[in-house]
Amino acid sequence: MELLLRGKAGEAERSETGDDGTYEFRDLPPGEYVLEFYSPSGLVERNPDLTKRTVVVTAGEKAKVDLLLDAGAVYAGLVIDAATQAVVQDVTVIATAEEHSRGYGKTNNEGHFCLMALQGELEYDVVVSSEDYLRYTKKISLPAQGFQSDSISLVRGSVIQGRLLLSNNQPIDTAYGLGSIRISLENETGTEVAGPSSQVPPKDSPPAPGTFRFSLLPTGTYYLKAQCYLVPGSALNGKTFYRDEAVVIRRPGETVEADLALPFEAGGTGSIEGRVVTAEGKPVANASVALKEYPLETRQRTDSEGHFALPNLLEGARFDIIARFAYHDYKEETAGPTQAEVTGVPVGKRNLRIVLPLSGSLAGVAVDKDTGGVLAQATVEVARECIRDETGQFIMPNSMREIAQTDPDGFAVQFLTPGTVTICVSSPGYYAVRVPDIRIESGQTADVGRVLLSKGIPVQFEVYYAKGFSGKLYGINVFTATGGWAEPSIEEREGQENPRVYDVSISPGSYLVTPLVEYEGSPWERSYHNIEVAAASQTGSTQVFKFTIGSDTGEVYGVIENALDYRVEQIYLARQQQWPYAPNEPNVNARFYEDPTATFLMREQRPSETGTFRFEHLPADTYGIHVVYQDPRTGEKRVESTPVTVGDGETSEVSLSLRGGDTS
Repeated sequence: MELLLRGKAGEAERSETGDDGTYEFRDLPPGEYVLEFYSPSGLVERNPDLTKRTVVVTAGEKAKVDLLLDAGAVYAGLVIDAATQAVVQDVTVIATAEEHSRGYGKTNNEGHFCLMALQGELEYDVVVSSEDYLRYTKKISLPAQGFQSDSISLVRGSVIQGRLLLSNNQPIDTAYGLGSIRISLENETGTEVAGPSSQVPPKDSPPAPGTFRFSLLPTGTYYLKAQCYLVPGSALNGKTFYRDEAVVIRRPGETVEADLALPFEAGGTGSIEGRVVTAEGKPVANASVALKEYPLETRQRTDSEGHFALPNLLEGARFDIIARFAYHDYKEETAGPTQAEVTGVPVGKRNLRIVLPLSGSLAGVAVDKDTGGVLAQATVEVARECIRDETGQFIMPNSMREIAQTDPDGFAVQFLTPGTVTICVSSPGYYAVRVPDIRIESGQTADVGRVLLSKGIPVQFEVYYAKGFSGKLYGINVFTATGGWAEPSIEEREGQENPRVYDVSISPGSYLVTPLVEYEGSPWERSYHNIEVAAASQTGSTQVFKFTIGSDTGEVYGVIENALDYRVEQIYLARQQQWPYAPNEPNVNARFYEDPTATFLMREQRPSETGTFRFEHLPADTYGIHVVYQDPRTGEKRVESTPVTVGDGETSEVSLSLRGGDTS
């Protein structure tokens, strides 16, 4: 079996028992350690208080810790539908005795479950959960050794779902300026039984904007409640509204449709109009103007005279407006083009004047270093906030960029805010060149000159699918060994399935290659492969690197025991066991791009409605499970974390109970 020895600083040593059951950790410095171990299938630790033991190591001496294992108790049974008496498949059964012992299982096609190797002579809390049935709980006591059977009847859960509407039956998500609206359910005594369900408009998460859905409800009478947290200036900010009629669930498994109309009489009919001009007073055509809070949804372009109109806004609200030069499609995070912001603009204003400050530009030409020919298909990227690694090399984050294409006359990037920028010039078949410290001044064009690009080393990446792989490969990323973006030219060969083949042109050196994989319910996996690209003279041919994905066999199954009481937004599985960011800033994707070698994010997913989640195809390691959720009392985001150790071919179980408050 596997054992783990942890020091005070968190460092860990691993060992396994031999054929005779002995184990050993060698060459340990003196100090205090914690010994953790995981019993083989079918065996349990005789003393449940000692699954983790503190060991003091003295210089020159050998510490001896014996572990006593024996066969445990068995809890098995049958799960059926309370109404139809039919067996229920794929139901999760978890038995927990505080921190002493824990069993996990699922029902098979005949509805049977069996939890083995449980510590005897303890009282267990049994939780039975399913996607479609109400959660069932009970307490059991098990003998020291032996078998206990059970029969469990589950009641199918019901659903209340509907839409949020304005008083004129207009969908509420079309009216910008609403901020957030918290929807919850109360029973006949006024106690909240479910929520929050939806924010309007929610971004990138179900349910769909302007809708709500509550599931796994028992029969009974409910009242829909809407609490408005709107933008400053709205007369409805802080108000609470109830649906006029109660919602009644009469039968288990029933879905009840119930819309909730709010008294927004003029919602979505207001507008803000104005004009965008330069510092010299000249109109700016084709500028991008939007609400700062909803930049993509509300974006409008100015006409030839600089005029714009932002429609469908909520009367009585106030907004911050952003305007910017737009020589290419608008992006939410950018570095270069000049932009201006006007705060607190009331809906209904007709003569808003937005003045864009003076800007500068840069120009140059991309050239083949060997032939001197102009590269008309090169890409130029501009980054303002660049950082240097310990070697002095520039690292360019994925955000804060502007991109332009070259032509036979070279490249030009306009409307840049004065300051210092770095550009990266790349072209298919060449490796990228960075030009740092380019000074941008108002009203002037910085001459970058000739940027010389060298032919890249031809490299081929072959990505194989392991047998039984059920995910999807989206592509690959290549980083320098110190975490910078390698910026190679990557082209995937058409018609290649297993392996997927990528042709890359890159300079010699050390790199991290990361296949981007999606598993069902778990959008991202980033695994890292270290490679060394040799100079062309050392190989004389294309260098080939092969990777296999989906071959790891560890997995984690978890349950959030009180998920129905909170709004769980996302679950992250990471190598870091502690959440390193502020609770209200759980944007680990952005953090990953700033520091890809940190490998914080390995997987992310949303839990099921019953609070269960599963991460598959994991390499053996110790991870952190981080749950980002919203406190229903304050509406603030919180993070709950717990460690979990995964072995090859093993399923590790973990359960969390969200506490609210600051648990970061």
